[in-house]
Amino acid sequence: MGGSSNESNYYKACEHCEEETHFANQCPWIYSRCKFSTYEGIRLLATARTGPSMGKKYLKCQHSTCPGFQWLDDAKGEAKGYVGFSSNIDPASTACFACGLDDHWVKQCPWKETPCPRPNCTGTRKIRTSKTDHSSGKKFLTCSRCNKFHWLNEWIEKGGSQKNVDKSESDDVPMNL
Repeated sequence: MGGSSNESNYYKACEHCEEETHFANQCPWIYSRCKFSTYEGIRLLATARTGPSMGKKYLKCQHSTCPGFQWLDDAKGEAKGYVGFSSNIDPASTACFACGLDDHWVKQCPWKETPCPRPNCTGTRKIRTSKTDHSSGKKFLTCSRCNKFHWLNEWIEKGGSQKNVDKSESDDVPMNL
């Protein structure tokens, strides 16, 4: 009634961005970091509904006062390293918006929910962003149970493990936010 059972005519590209490298549930363009770091926003994927660009996809920051806007085609070109596109954005805008590294997206971020390194603590660490004047925008990790603190960039630089934390570590860092 609905066709033969051996048909395999399913859509092999992402329904959101039309790339063939992933499916819709893994689309990195649905939510990406805003290019204006002062807003700490997330760019949302949308489709133009009026005018000559009707049907064209674009990225716009979640904050209505943010000027962050980019056509999806331009963003995809920049992510692939192409030159000659109309916008000039920070390469960090295509990185994980949780930790800032560019080798993964937030969904696969190895720093989210990592075990606390403090001996005998069973808590997990979350990535947070400092809002104080002298360190505004800087990412850090804190344990939900004991409040152990690490600056994320220093933890990454010193080779701190992500999921496999050495529980014998005892370097308590003062929390000067």
